[in-house]
Amino acid sequence: MTKTVAITGINSYFAATLLPKLEAEPDVGTILGIDINPAAPRLNTFTKLRFCREDIRSENLAVCLNNADTVYHMAFIVGEIRDKKKTRDINVNGTRNVLAACRTAKVRKLIYTSSATVYGSHPDTPVGLTENCPLCKNPESYYNSSKIEGEQMLARFAEENPDRVVTVLRAGLLLGPQADNMFTRLFALPISALPMGSLAHNQYIHEDDLAEALYLAFAKDLPGFYNVAADDAMAIRKAFRRAGVAILRVPFWLLRPLATMGFYIGLFPAGGGWVSLCRHTIFMNCDKFKTAAGWGPRYTSEQTFEGFLESRKKQT
Repeated sequence: MTKTVAITGINSYFAATLLPKLEAEPDVGTILGIDINPAAPRLNTFTKLRFCREDIRSENLAVCLNNADTVYHMAFIVGEIRDKKKTRDINVNGTRNVLAACRTAKVRKLIYTSSATVYGSHPDTPVGLTENCPLCKNPESYYNSSKIEGEQMLARFAEENPDRVVTVLRAGLLLGPQADNMFTRLFALPISALPMGSLAHNQYIHEDDLAEALYLAFAKDLPGFYNVAADDAMAIRKAFRRAGVAILRVPFWLLRPLATMGFYIGLFPAGGGWVSLCRHTIFMNCDKFKTAAGWGPRYTSEQTFEGFLESRKKQT
C-alpha cells in the first residue's frame, strides 16, 4: 500500500528540494502540500501532489492530515518580516498546532527541518558541534530562538509519543541553483557590512544533499536529532568577495542597530538578529547522520556557493 506524505510549507525552498524525490518514490501515492498561500505554478509539474490551502495554526489542520503516514513540517518564517508577533505566532504556535494535529491524526512519522543556528553564535561556541552539545539562544534572533523552541516541543512530543518516529534535521545554510531568498539577496547587494574583527565561516548544505537527507528520513526510520551539512565551511568575507560585494567593517555594537534600521526602511533584507548569527562560526559534525542513514554530502561548502553563483550568472 502506498503512503500519503504531507508537507507543511509546500511553497518553500526546502520543500522544492524534496518534491522530485517523493514524486519518483513508488511507495508514495499522494503528496499532500499544505500552505497558507496559493500553490506556486511550479507545483503543477508534480502528478502526485494534492494541494491544501490551510494555515498551520488552523483548527482544521488535523482534518488535512487525516490518513497521512508521514509529515514534513517546513512551514516557517525564515526571511525576516517586520511583524515579530506574527513571526512568533507562525513559527512557535504554528509548530505547536502541527504537533497537536499529528497526534490527533495519528501520524506515524514526523520530520522537522531545524537549523544549525540552534547551537547559537557566541565567542565560546565550539567547532565540530555534535548533537549532544547544548542549544544556546541569541535572544535578539527570532530565528534562532524560535527554532530552539520548536526543537524543545519536538523533544517533548517524541517523549510523550514513543510509538511515533520523530526526526529532526539541523541543517547548515541551504544554498543551490534554485535559491532565491533573503540570503541570496544579501549576495546581490553592491555593498554590505560585517562585524569588525569577525572571521566567521558559513557551513552550507547543497540543495541536492539536503533533498537526499530529507528523503532518507522518509525511507528509513531515524528517530532523533541529526546535523546535516557539508564537511567544510567557507569564510563569509570570501563569499561576499566572490559575489562581488564590497565589504565595510563596522563595530558589532554599531552594526547590529544599523542593520535593524536598514531592514525597517528597506535597505537590507535582514536585521540585527542575523548580524549576531554571523558574528561567530557555527560548524557542525555530521557523523551521526552519516552513520545512521548512510548519507554523505556530495558538495563542499565552496562548491555549493560556486554553484549558486554560476546559476545566478546564467539567469542574468
